[in-house]
Amino acid sequence: MVLFETSTSGALLDPAYLALLGKVSDEDRQRRGWYANPVRVTCRVVARFGRGTGGVLGVIRVNRGGRAPDDVRQCLVNEVLPALSRHACIGSVWLVENDPELRARMDAVRVTGHRDGSSDWAMLIEAGHDKDLAAAMHDIAEMASWRVLELGDHAAFDRYRLLYTMNQVDEG
Repeated sequence: MVLFETSTSGALLDPAYLALLGKVSDEDRQRRGWYANPVRVTCRVVARFGRGTGGVLGVIRVNRGGRAPDDVRQCLVNEVLPALSRHACIGSVWLVENDPELRARMDAVRVTGHRDGSSDWAMLIEAGHDKDLAAAMHDIAEMASWRVLELGDHAAFDRYRLLYTMNQVDEG
C-alpha cells in the first residue's frame, strides 16, 4: 500500500505533476507488474481522529453499490468513526472519499493504471497490534447501522502489518 498526501487537491493538477504521470520508467513498469488487482483512490479527507505511528494498518474499502451515497457516508462519519474512536487500541482513523472528477483529470494524462480498481470511501485505521485491530474491525462488521447497509462484496476489510506514519501538516 502506498499513500500520498498533498496540501491541496490542486497540487495533483499542477502541470509539473501531471507531466510526471505521462512518463513512466522501465523500473516503474516492472514494479507495476508485481501488483495484483490494484485499487487507486484519488480522494479527499472527510473526517479523522487521532494521530501517530502504529505497527498495523487496517483499511476498510467501501463501494456504495446500489446504496445512496449519503446513507453510506452518514454511517461512516456518524457511526463507524465514533465507534472506532472508543477503542483505546486505535491510534487514528482517517476517512477518505473518492473524488472521481479529480481522478478523471489525472487519468487523462496517465500512462499506466487506467484499469486500476477504485473505491468510493476508505477508512485508514492505525493501531499498535493486529489482534486489537482485528477485534475493532469485527465490531464494525457487527454494528446494526453497518449491517443495515447490506454492502456485502462492496466492502472489504484488510489488515497490513507494516511500520508507517500518518501525518497531517497543520496550516497556520
